[in-house]
Amino acid sequence: GAPPTGWAAGAQRLLQEPGAWSGVLRGALLLQLPLAAALVSALLLLSAAAALALRLRRSARTEA
Repeated sequence: GAPPTGWAAGAQRLLQEPGAWSGVLRGALLLQLPLAAALVSALLLLSAAAALALRLRRSARTEA
């Protein structure tokens, strides 16, 4: 048959080259680091907001 073209040729080249996946995985990890940092930041902000809300709620109960 005819040799594959386009994405199929790229996939075949990745599967045949030794060590090719290390570059792909390293690139994917570098792309995911900002997303992971944003997720951790959002969770920390949510936790701080929940703690502040609980503290305000408790102080309102003790004053009444």
